[in-house]
Amino acid sequence: MANPTIAHTILDRLVPPAFCTELNGDSMQNRSRNPKNPGHETFTKRTHSNPEPDVKISPENETCQVGRFNRIAQADSSEYTYSMKYLILLLLVPGLAFAQENANPPMEGFNMDASDPKAIEIADQVMMSMGGRAAWDQTRYLSWTLFGEDHVWDKWTGWFRWQGGDSTVVLMNIQTMEGQAFRDGNAIIPADELLTGAYRDWVNAGYWLLMPFKLKDSGVTLGYKGEERMGNGRLAHVLTLRFDGVGFTPDNGYDVFVDQEQNLVAQWSYYADADSDTPNFTRTWEGYNNYGGIMLADTRISAEDASNIRTITNLGVYDQLPESVFEDPSWMSLDLLKEADIH
Repeated sequence: MANPTIAHTILDRLVPPAFCTELNGDSMQNRSRNPKNPGHETFTKRTHSNPEPDVKISPENETCQVGRFNRIAQADSSEYTYSMKYLILLLLVPGLAFAQENANPPMEGFNMDASDPKAIEIADQVMMSMGGRAAWDQTRYLSWTLFGEDHVWDKWTGWFRWQGGDSTVVLMNIQTMEGQAFRDGNAIIPADELLTGAYRDWVNAGYWLLMPFKLKDSGVTLGYKGEERMGNGRLAHVLTLRFDGVGFTPDNGYDVFVDQEQNLVAQWSYYADADSDTPNFTRTWEGYNNYGGIMLADTRISAEDASNIRTITNLGVYDQLPESVFEDPSWMSLDLLKEADIH
């Protein structure tokens, strides 16, 4: 929905001051901004039988309000009608709603000054194609398995469950770095090394899954490399991602190929050294599907060897999960999350 403050700010510039009014059923009620101030006259109610309000203006201009914006009431604006104001609302609000719902402000620390404007525009288009910023912000729980390790993340609170193939379970908060590690249900003490390892895996495996949502993250500088035809013959915009003081490997870099028709990430090239001319690997992004209102891709195929395929399994987006997911030290199948999701 549109932000009423934005809508009223624009209306404040377009709607004449005689119509400082608010809807009241099928009538209009004109009133002063501050009814507690006895020096301000209260405007009378406009009804079908009294289409023109008896506007009482004190010798000085009085302020009033339309919904949430203030204007100076002038007595010489009676030529405007309520229908005009209503028409302006009808014209403005849908556009404002669309603009707000599809807004994609950068994260604090994104290098806006050094980033290419065209690259930023394409990043915003990618966000829209992935479901939109509002849908991403509203996403709370995610699960995925990659490189043989399970991940369940509460994006809102930072709680994270990591499971290794040897029945190791880490329950931690990635925001505070506090947590515990277990093997076969028994606590591992000290757990610092396992906590750090699980966090590193959240960073790495999370980027393999969620990179398209993170094009305007903190520490990122976006560049535009130009157009390039991918291995599938489709034309792509090529964005460059460079990092400054973030992550475990800030010297890395990526070329991100955005399909020009779909506005989705279709391929990426990874550089261990961002200054290198040759990427360490290039993989396609395939298998997009809608999960809880956002788009996720489950397949990464090597551009050099089509038999080299990384598949992300146990993909899920959930509205609610029981607290035990982040408290139970016993290994659990992520298939159970779908049953546990409470709508």
